[in-house]
Parts: sequence; C-alpha cells; structure tokens
Amino acid sequence: MSAAINRLILPQIKSLVISFIVISGICCESREVSNENSASMRPDTLSALIDSTKAFYYFDTALILQKKKIYRESTMFFDLAVHSGYPDVHEAHHQMGNNFYNEGIFSMAIFEYNQAIQNNPKKDYRSFYNRAYAKYYLGMHQSVICPDVDSAIAYGDTSNIIELCKEKR
Repeated sequence: MSAAINRLILPQIKSLVISFIVISGICCESREVSNENSASMRPDTLSALIDSTKAFYYFDTALILQKKKIYRESTMFFDLAVHSGYPDVHEAHHQMGNNFYNEGIFSMAIFEYNQAIQNNPKKDYRSFYNRAYAKYYLGMHQSVICPDVDSAIAYGDTSNIIELCKEKR
C-alpha cells in the first residue's frame, strides 16, 4: 500500500517543493549566502521542506477522506502526517480518535484522545468531551466518565455533556 501511495503522492509533493523553492529563492544565485554556507544548508533546508510539505499533504488528504467517511484510510494518513513531522500532533490524534469513534471502535478512540490530551498544551475541551462519550458507549462507570466531563467543562465546553454524570451530581 505504501508503494502505491508513494507513486501517487511523491510526484505531487516534489512539484510543490520545486515550485516553492523557485518562488522563495532558496536555490537562486541572487540569495546573499556564502558558497560554503549554501552548500551545507541546501540539503537540510530542502529535506526539511520536503518533510513539512509531505506532512501537511498527508494531513489534508486525511481530512478529505474523513469528510467522505473513509475512516480507515483517513486514519492512516493522519498517522503518516504525525510521523512526517506534522506540527499539530494534538489535532492529528484528535481526528484519529474521531475516526475510530465514528467506526464504533471506542477503545482505540479513547487511546487516540489520550494521545491528543497528552500532546495538547492548550487543553482543548474537545478531546475530553469525546473521550467521555467513548467511555460512556463502552459502558464504563460514571466514576470513570465524570472526570472527563469536569475537564471538558473546565476547558470551555458549554454543551449538555453534564447529563453523562447527572446521577452522580
């Protein structure tokens, strides 16, 4: 499968990178960089640019597949984005959790929401919210669900998620 993906994606990525390099002047003679520095910088710069471009391409492809409800392939592309250096690791894991949730694989959804929460410095409520519902659909006790409900509320959720813990309160 990865060989087919590379045949389809890498030529597009290569043309995007070449276009960006030409537009930005990374490889142009007019750039004021000494020959010593430019020789050592270009491969690293080009490699980083290619990796970054691939990561964003994978993430965008995953979003498109997710909108078309092709969840397994979407999850694969989110994972490729994370392993290619996509900068918003939290969002990629959150979206993978959403894919598993939509497929009814709640234990994997919880795992991905855990990863999203662990990688999120802003503490976005969405992962707590979704993890609470995944736990609910797995039949977990309210004592396990309610801390996620409390965190979701603390970080800005204004929905009716509190109903998951109404018996406790």
